[in-house]
Amino acid sequence: MENIKILETLGKIYYAIYDIDLQQNAYQEITSMDQVREWIPASGTAEELFRIIHNNLCMPEYRPEFGTFYDLDTLENRLQGKNIITYEYISASVGWVQAGIIPGNYDASGKLDRVLFVARDISAVKEKGSRYMNMIKALSSPYENLYAVDLNDGTLEVYSFADHIRENYGDVIASQKYEDALSLYINTEVHKDDIPLFSNIRTLEGCWKIFEKSKEYAFVYRVIRGGEVHYFKCQIVKPSDERDEFALGFRNVDEDILAQNRQKRELEHRMDIIQSIGNIYSSSYYIDLEKDSFEELSALGPVHEAIGSEGKARERMDFFVSNIVESAYQDEMKKFMDLGTL
Repeated sequence: MENIKILETLGKIYYAIYDIDLQQNAYQEITSMDQVREWIPASGTAEELFRIIHNNLCMPEYRPEFGTFYDLDTLENRLQGKNIITYEYISASVGWVQAGIIPGNYDASGKLDRVLFVARDISAVKEKGSRYMNMIKALSSPYENLYAVDLNDGTLEVYSFADHIRENYGDVIASQKYEDALSLYINTEVHKDDIPLFSNIRTLEGCWKIFEKSKEYAFVYRVIRGGEVHYFKCQIVKPSDERDEFALGFRNVDEDILAQNRQKRELEHRMDIIQSIGNIYSSSYYIDLEKDSFEELSALGPVHEAIGSEGKARERMDFFVSNIVESAYQDEMKKFMDLGTL
């Protein structure tokens, strides 16, 4: 009864299960599906079973390794101490397949005499993995350094290295766990005043806490190289809820910081001009023509009361001309203040 329950459970996972008697060199189908039965009879010799799969179902590029996988002469040694051995290949009838050999029974002398050969469709898993890798590649394009990190044990997988990191730390970082590798980078590269920025991600526990609230976390920090300050962005991203791992990326953002500083200087210059105008004119306004909005910079009491400090530009300009300007000058003022022809 127990064996029946085990087989029923396996039948929910594997689309094909065969019981192989190693001593008799024979197999018997336990379960399969129609497109496989077209190729594999319900019973026969073990060599025949694997030969059919090897020659007819397994795609050519996978056949050499599949031949090693099912080699009956070495099978017992390879199964010692294991519950299953597996091999993945593309099948002509199914797609991606994970084949497995499970030890079933040992005779009185302790020699393995029965195994189960099982196969399951893993095409959906492979497709999901491919999408995941595409996400990793998309993330890696702007990053000089990108790593995949296992959230459970901190194992690092390197996807891209900047030349500077590869030359100075490549072998060391690639051989260390996340927390040690990150500490090495922080202590040797990061500006001392910016080291506290890494506090939330220095441990796997801290990363877990971040991902409980958000899928990503990022900040900008400084490094000193060759006596010069450079700006970098550190970002961690957890692409999938189903995988306990995340992507860790570093990229140079010197150009972004320079652009922000230019914008800041331009804004400060513009505000200086506006301030100078305010010193000359009793009332001045900043008008956004695209949004048809205005913002008061300075104004006399009556003008402020009439127009307000912000609002629709055209509407309030018309109100100003009609209610503040003397009637003899209204026509000229309307032409002068017509925002449509400005």
